Amino acid sequence: MGIRAGTAPHRAQTPSWSLHRVLSYLTFEGVPLEVCHLLQKALFLLALATGYRASQLAALTRHTAFSSVTPNLTSLTISPSPAFLAKNEQADDRIGPLAVPSFLRDGNFHPLCPVHAFVAYVEATRGASPDHLFYNSRSGNPLFPRSIAHLLCRVIENGDPRHAPRAHSVRGVAASLAFLRTHSVERVRDLGGWASTSSFRTRYLFHSLSPTPCVAMGTPPSIPQGPRGRHMGGRGRRKRKAQLLLSHPPPDAAGTHFFLIGVGERYSAEEGLDTSPHHHQVAPLSVQRQI
Repeated sequence: MGIRAGTAPHRAQTPSWSLHRVLSYLTFEGVPLEVCHLLQKALFLLALATGYRASQLAALTRHTAFSSVTPNLTSLTISPSPAFLAKNEQADDRIGPLAVPSFLRDGNFHPLCPVHAFVAYVEATRGASPDHLFYNSRSGNPLFPRSIAHLLCRVIENGDPRHAPRAHSVRGVAASLAFLRTHSVERVRDLGGWASTSSFRTRYLFHSLSPTPCVAMGTPPSIPQGPRGRHMGGRGRRKRKAQLLLSHPPPDAAGTHFFLIGVGERYSAEEGLDTSPHHHQVAPLSVQRQI
């Protein structure tokens, strides 16, 4: 047997920009908040709190079936439009909605609370169409993936200049923080919607990232009794493949249900999880794949 040269395992490089500085910038202390500030804050904090790609963030809507806040603002249940397919989703194998917890300090909303930032931005842009969540603060046009990525980079540059950031690194930061809190590669894989754990370990896990007080990929800053952030439904390929058939969201879509055919679970924006069997028939949506 001879000696064979091999390549070292690839390890994701920690971003050069400082998350602490960016989050400090987003508090906007002493700055009169305008819509542009609320947009920056809501976009970055939700990108961090969900770990969504720019394409997923652009596919978020204001329909209450897909962006639902609890009455006391303790959490936000959110998912992209059902007409959207993420990079590694299939029409019959979808990523479930994500429950984003609030960030509280001494019983009050922390300045970096993603739920409060979401509510403040939606209230400030109340006249916008519910078909999209994020809109250009000047033109009023919806923000698409490229604009979302550009704005995320601009927020990072404003908070920590001269680092040439990549918008996709926010997803890696969120996933790495979630791993530091849950210590479970499998759980982070499910939260991030990856098909395998190797994708997360080799491309997104930043080993030198320090703990940071923020909500990251559905996990709160501290988890005394296990993770609180969770997917409402998960991936169908894990234990038993299920079809996720969604009805078209009407303008008032509060009663729209997510049906997991074959699992016997039903999720409603108003009712939460209902594990009782059901016999409803829902027409499947035509979907568009975006990367």
